[in-house]
Amino acid sequence: MAYEATATYHRALEIALADWPCVKLNPERARRFAQATGALANTDRIDAMLLARMAATLQPAIRPARSMQQAQMAELINARDGLVRDRTALKNREKNLTIALLKRQCRQRPEQIDRHIEALDAEIASLVAADATLARRHQILTSIAGVGTLTANQLIATMPELGSLENKQAVALAGLAPVVRQSGQWKGKSFIRGGRAVMQLDGRRGLGIAHAGSICRSNRVRSAASARMVSRKWRWDSSNGRLSGSGCAPVRTKTSRRSRSMISRCP
Repeated sequence: MAYEATATYHRALEIALADWPCVKLNPERARRFAQATGALANTDRIDAMLLARMAATLQPAIRPARSMQQAQMAELINARDGLVRDRTALKNREKNLTIALLKRQCRQRPEQIDRHIEALDAEIASLVAADATLARRHQILTSIAGVGTLTANQLIATMPELGSLENKQAVALAGLAPVVRQSGQWKGKSFIRGGRAVMQLDGRRGLGIAHAGSICRSNRVRSAASARMVSRKWRWDSSNGRLSGSGCAPVRTKTSRRSRSMISRCP
């Protein structure tokens, strides 16, 4: 059974059909498939026929749907990420304020945001503790050097397939697989791209920083690798959503592969 991701509208269907072999299709790709077939009209009947045709033609892999707890975690994490962005925007805005009233209000709002973030963190922790499977996964992920609570929460909520995928599949789903760009004699640089939408910013940054921390806290060889990365100005480039600097993709890929491998061995 194939259905199209429609934000909040498909969640009830996803939960109701959790025991059925279902495939969630990307709306953008479904639209492009329709255009490739020459279908320009857009009605519910036509869309249903095209989704069925797309699933039968491409035969996408059937992956486990998110549980109710994982869906709630994802919503809470999305809200937390929004609060973090709001706090950063407030700090940047405060530098340009000249009126005392605005400055005072701008200093008070981050305190409220911090309280809301603490409340969200507590709710996420209670969700994980209440489910034995999620708690076990969280324990495995946080046992990896450099992976903290926030990164583990992000992986659990947004990548329920961890443990059932091959290494390359997990890396591609996280948006960390380098995409080759070649044509004839021309060979361009490979860049990471694609992957699940919710992993494209926070997931990539979280995995990159997580493994950077593990390198810094490991043996002398990895410490030397860390020094080389710093010397090459390894940084997060917000303009293109990538970690810049040589060697960034490999360390993030290693973290994703190790997470998948450890969870797949979980009883």
